[in-house]
Amino acid sequence: MINSDKSIVAFLDILGYEQWLQRHTPEEARRAILRHFKAIEEGGEHESSPFKLFFKSIAIHSLSDSLILVLPESDNLEHAFPGLGKKASREFSIKNFLGIVAWIAFHLTSDTKSLIRGAVTFGQYYQHELNTPANQFVFSKALHKASYLERQANMPRIIVEDVIQKDILAPEDVLTFRDEDGQYCLDLYTTSIQTHVASRERYLGEITSSLKEQWAALSSMERVRQERILQKLFWFTNYHNRSIDELFRRQEITDPARFKIELPV
Repeated sequence: MINSDKSIVAFLDILGYEQWLQRHTPEEARRAILRHFKAIEEGGEHESSPFKLFFKSIAIHSLSDSLILVLPESDNLEHAFPGLGKKASREFSIKNFLGIVAWIAFHLTSDTKSLIRGAVTFGQYYQHELNTPANQFVFSKALHKASYLERQANMPRIIVEDVIQKDILAPEDVLTFRDEDGQYCLDLYTTSIQTHVASRERYLGEITSSLKEQWAALSSMERVRQERILQKLFWFTNYHNRSIDELFRRQEITDPARFKIELPV
């Protein structure tokens, strides 16, 4: 059961999911998503690590092309990071939650060869079994708001609600960027939890190859579908190229030319 007025909720949508369905069985898709959650949960940490307790506080739901992650405010968070105090534990937990959301979105983009759109919000979330543990009842203003913002996002980006950006995150926290329309968006490439340069570059290589394949496939699409996809692909490729430049500036990748994509004029 979850009953919290101070939950942080992420709603993610895998765009182009129908193509992924054609390439995989249900069990393959389940294993692909589960692999990333297990990688975060294990993370090379000991069972006593505070991040173990933190991760176990997150509720996860996978429904067709949508993923929902919920971090309710609870005493577990303060116990996970003793010595920080309640307010600092909350802020630290939310930053780590955003890192996990970015990590999942980054790796799903690589694995599914699809783009991810979503939103992260803060507010009320209630979940309780309906009549058996298998049947769950969810009533949530935060989830409703996240679903609405995901549709409003339009482009393959993850909007972070203003209240999180302005009232919870510190100004120096570089977890988001501000898009041209004023929306704060989660920075997948520089915020996501990574292991080492070689691993990061492998996933970046897969995303780069996927983007090139998607650009090449545009010419064979029906015009209506082509126009719908072109805008999203153009937006994400621009973001990808900017992120590659930033990662190189921070010395987190070694050869940016491998990953840059030349946009059509």
